[in-house]
Amino acid sequence: FPSHDRKGCKSMTVKDLNITFDAYRKMFAFAKLADGKEVIGLLVINESDKGLLVEDVLLPKQEVSGASCKMLPDKDITDYAENNPNKIKGWWHSHNTMGTFHSGTDDTTLNGWGGGKTLYAISIVVSLPAEMKAWIQYFNPIEIDKAEIPINVIMPDSEDFVSKCKLEIEDFCLCLS
Repeated sequence: FPSHDRKGCKSMTVKDLNITFDAYRKMFAFAKLADGKEVIGLLVINESDKGLLVEDVLLPKQEVSGASCKMLPDKDITDYAENNPNKIKGWWHSHNTMGTFHSGTDDTTLNGWGGGKTLYAISIVVSLPAEMKAWIQYFNPIEIDKAEIPINVIMPDSEDFVSKCKLEIEDFCLCLS
């Protein structure tokens, strides 16, 4: 992933999507702080042999309401995209408490994302208190309709945290043989 077939055409298959714990927390914090309104953001994605990883989420300037959100021109986001080519590969947005589904607006946004210049785009919808679903849309080498993909939240691997847990399990768990 991504790979090249024998004709030299770049292709990929994504079985699931990984997201850092911090990116996950930011999405839900933004959704909660929007106070009953929808909010939209961009996904900073890293590709590797292990798959796709949402490393961060960016919050652009936007107009928001209880049932919609629209990105506005934002120099900071434009500068980020220019300085980090091929890192913004999709978007996320909240549905407040309406559930996680792909609306007609979501479909239109996803279908317009590629512009024939990208291999794929990712869409994540979050709903309070803590629902989340993701979709992938392939554009090249051929366009394939969106498909839902599982999301794995990558928890931080803190040695200090693991050490504390190890001490607790040694202190509180009796081994029966």
